[in-house]
Amino acid sequence: MKTCVIIPAFNVARTIYDVIISAKKITPSIIVIDDGSKDKTADIAKGTDVKVITHKNNLGKGAALKDGFLYAINNHYDAVITLDGDGQHDAEDIHKLLSLSSEADIIIGSRMGDTRLMPKPMLLTNIFLSSLTSFFAKQKIYDSQSGLRLIKSSVLKKVSLKHNHYEAETEQLIKAGKLGFIIKEVPIKTIYHKKSVRSTVIIDTWRFIKLFLSPSLYFYQKS
Repeated sequence: MKTCVIIPAFNVARTIYDVIISAKKITPSIIVIDDGSKDKTADIAKGTDVKVITHKNNLGKGAALKDGFLYAINNHYDAVITLDGDGQHDAEDIHKLLSLSSEADIIIGSRMGDTRLMPKPMLLTNIFLSSLTSFFAKQKIYDSQSGLRLIKSSVLKKVSLKHNHYEAETEQLIKAGKLGFIIKEVPIKTIYHKKSVRSTVIIDTWRFIKLFLSPSLYFYQKS
């Protein structure tokens, strides 16, 4: 199976080098989408000899992922691995996702087996959002907010994403579930840094509310 790693990155100059080098040990096919960073994120990524797609302005994680997905489709990859650029995931856990690649269309690296390091507000929010996502996707999902995922190209080609920020990852799960794609999870390490906690909680919450209230989400189905 031809697989690439997609790394959306925004102002992660402190961690991006280690993330790329760790991912390179698993596959040489790395695509970094620098989403309008104001630091040296793009320069550091380019110095590691990987494919770098640069946004002039910050468009959002969902927009970065969509560009990565399009690149993967155009270059005939069978599946993509999404990996956050802030060091919140252990790249070694990619092996766990790959081990289930024959059993599902989307495999999520779930951190819910060990939540001791997860800040309580984020844990409660994740439980709530995962419950809503499970309801809409009609499949049980425990960690809908995990950025470490394996997604097959069949999903990327069928699921159209309208949202451009963090809610796009939830949108993808719900739409994939509605289309009958199989979603599974595998336990991964839980890693949190102080800067991992987003400061745009109110804005992000409003975006998720709009996502779950979107009529197009209720009626999304096979054409």
